[in-house]
Amino acid sequence: MPQTVNLILIVVLAAVPLYAVLRKARWSPRTIKLVMAAVPLLLFPLNAPLHEALHILGTWLMGGTVGQVRLLQRFWVPDAPVPMIETSGLQTATARFVAAVFPYAADAALLAIGAVLMSRQRIRSPWAFGAFFLFLVLKPSFDIAANVAAASLYGIGDFQQVAGIIGGPSAAVLQGILLAGAIGTTLAFVWVYRRPARDR
Repeated sequence: MPQTVNLILIVVLAAVPLYAVLRKARWSPRTIKLVMAAVPLLLFPLNAPLHEALHILGTWLMGGTVGQVRLLQRFWVPDAPVPMIETSGLQTATARFVAAVFPYAADAALLAIGAVLMSRQRIRSPWAFGAFFLFLVLKPSFDIAANVAAASLYGIGDFQQVAGIIGGPSAAVLQGILLAGAIGTTLAFVWVYRRPARDR
């Protein structure tokens, strides 16, 4: 998938929400700029290795074996090979399905944890705020959105594999549910943290 699509998703899911929240924050301008820059930049080296590691874990849990592994993507190089793993030994459709969707189950769990934490308390530290947004909102939302885009626009990726296992309509419903959760959690993040806070 072209890096342009990933950059658009970064703007929509990272830059816009962070700007909406941080433009009224009471932290220092330097701190705000560091958070604005660090969160999107950290996403690129973190997302793909975590995603592929979860595929590996899902494969092992279902009794499969893992061959070639490529965890890192040189996203600064046009047409660089994408992160991927090669698996074997997944004998049933259920095993293949679990291995394919395991990263998205983790994404859904992270979004749920983020939503619960947002509803209970506000984060005062800018660095805790940045880590919270990166790991519990942005990373899972970007992972879901990027792979939905890959399947919908280019016919590639995990959800195409899932469609081959459970059928196109069921895969589309699964993508819709995950994407709705990602968008909903991102919007909830903006709504919660745009409200005035004493220390921001």
